Amino acid sequence: MITDLPEQAYGLGTPSSEFRMDRSRLLLDAASWLVIFAFFGLLHYWVGVGLIPLIFGAIPLGVSVAKFIKLFRNYDLRVIVFPENLSFTCSGRTMSFRWDDVSIIWEHIEIQRINFIPTRSIHQYTIETNQGEKIIFDRTLKGIDALGLILKKKVGEHLIPKVVKSLKSGQTVQFGDLGLNNQVIKYKDKSLAWNELKEIRIWEGHISIHSMRKSLFPFASLNYAVIPNAFIFIQLMKRFVNTG
Repeated sequence: MITDLPEQAYGLGTPSSEFRMDRSRLLLDAASWLVIFAFFGLLHYWVGVGLIPLIFGAIPLGVSVAKFIKLFRNYDLRVIVFPENLSFTCSGRTMSFRWDDVSIIWEHIEIQRINFIPTRSIHQYTIETNQGEKIIFDRTLKGIDALGLILKKKVGEHLIPKVVKSLKSGQTVQFGDLGLNNQVIKYKDKSLAWNELKEIRIWEGHISIHSMRKSLFPFASLNYAVIPNAFIFIQLMKRFVNTG
């Protein structure tokens, strides 16, 4: 049960989910970089090879300090999900907004690798409201992947019907440099008819659209991070492919 709601969150209904700062992960990260700094300091003390170890040690020290500052600034970080609203608390300030007030979700996906092999993806979400406010959700929050799914589900419930209505009326819906209507997919100044679409590939935070035309390059290839509401664009593409 979620208790101790912020004053600004009263009257928003019954909360369904809560996300707080991932304090243990941030502390571990900060401490790990501090240990690396200590290693370079001891190397300088034991070996005495000039200032090179200290110069290299300044990098992990800076990262560690930045992590501790982030930990301090986000001491009260808290996100509470309500049926029609989201409440966001950070640095002593709480704000709330309705799901239908969100106009854009930007999704950045970073792929971590070990020996060039992808091991996991790290997601960051930036939401923009109709009033121009921006809020960033990243790994500072524990459960960021679950929150991301909620953001896309709740916002999509309001935006997707509007987009579908625009398409049915013959309009072209834009997603940054990408656009689509009932006849074609657009990318900048290029167009591709739906019956010429070969496949859509989604991999490691990228989207590539391939044509049946003979070409060495895809019709379009973009990073998730530059496509506003990329999750909606992908859903619409799949609908057209499945019903086309």
